[in-house]
Formats: sequence, structure tokens, C-alpha cells
Amino acid sequence: MKNKIFGFICILVMTALMAACGSDAVYPVSKMDSGTQTSESILEYEDTEDSDAAQTSEGRLQTEAAGESIAAGSEGETYAETYADRNMQEYNSTTDDGQLITGSLYIGMAGNFDTYPYTGEVTPENLVLAISKLTGWDLTLAQAIESDKNSITVTFSKKCALYSGPPSPQKEEFFVYDIAQLAQTILDSIQMTFQQNFVDVMAGENPDSLKVYYKDEDDAPIYLEVIDKTIPSDEPYSWYTQDD
Repeated sequence: MKNKIFGFICILVMTALMAACGSDAVYPVSKMDSGTQTSESILEYEDTEDSDAAQTSEGRLQTEAAGESIAAGSEGETYAETYADRNMQEYNSTTDDGQLITGSLYIGMAGNFDTYPYTGEVTPENLVLAISKLTGWDLTLAQAIESDKNSITVTFSKKCALYSGPPSPQKEEFFVYDIAQLAQTILDSIQMTFQQNFVDVMAGENPDSLKVYYKDEDDAPIYLEVIDKTIPSDEPYSWYTQDD
């Protein structure tokens, strides 16, 4: 009899417990589970944000690197296009040491030039001086540079590198093999630097519209005795003349 009564009591307890499972008595447990899931979801979201931020940062760096590559110019571009891109990047910007870039120096010959930022006042004399300091070439002038809207005339001293040759030792970046290469590089570089800094190429103006003339300290044509070559003083500069 006692066993029957005990069994009956157990059945009642189990019934009560089963009824309680469907009531609010277990709600706090469900809420804790829900809170745990919410916390995990937040962590996953933050991880996703960090991942997205890293991808965005990497993409930005790749884009900036691509922009630098474009600004440096590439084969197939016209020189005006390269110049316009470079101006957008360099002008009104600064060098690594914080100096304002105001122009560019062009060093090379026969259409093949490297470009260097210039940070001073843009005048013909200052540009020639900057080329001299950059390359190590003696570009001593006999008198002030003459200029107007359409032309610039440079008068070289006979002490300059056109007559005396390259410095010793030479800077590796600007090494030349002989007086002919040196002379053409000097004259081509000055001409290109003037035309690119004083002609509004981005507005579509032709750099060749600015004529550059060279002469020696006697107001005579430049005669390079070592290579038996004359640079006319009364004609716009071109290394290749009718006599070549």
C-alpha cells in the first residue's frame, strides 16, 4: 500500500514538473541563452568590421600606388598628358622635408628625360642654378638671362662645362661618357625645363612655342671645339642642325 502511495506521489510530482516546463518558470534560462547568442553575434560583427577595414585599407594603398605609377608616366602617353598628371600630383604639394613644390627640373636628352621636383621661385636663372646644383655640372653664365613672352636667351661663360667638360668625379645618376653627350644633355635639359615651366602645357599650349637661344660670352655662337660642333646663336636651339 505504501508503495502504491509513493508511486502515486511520484506521478504527481512528475506531472507538476512537466507543467512547469511550459510556464514562465524557465524564462530566465532562455533569456540567458538569448543573451549569449547576442554577444556572439556582436563579436562576429566586430570581426567582420575589422576584416572589412583591413581590406579597405589595403585597397586604398593599392589605389595610391597605382596613382603614383600613373603620375610617373607610362609608355604611350603624350608628354602633355604625363605633365598634366604629374602637376596634379606634385604642384601645390610638398617634398619629404616639407618644402612646397613649385616646378620641375628635366634632365636628359633627345626626348628622354627624368623629372625632379623644384621648390624655389621659378625664374630662368634659378632653374639653371638648380640644374647645376642637382647634377654637379658647371653652368656658369656670362650675363643675366634675357627673356620675353616667346623666347629665352642664355649666355654661357667659357668657364662652364660646355667647354671644360664634366666634373671629376661625376655624380653616378648624371654620368656622361663624353663632351658630346654632356653638351647635348645640358642644352636639352635647360630647354625642356624652360618650356615645361613657362608654357601652360595643361591648357594645350605647345612647349615649342617658347624658343630657347644659346650663345657664348662674346655674343657669338657656341663652338664646341672637341667635337667640332657649332650651336647657332641666331636660331632657336636644336642639337641637330642642317649641317649635321
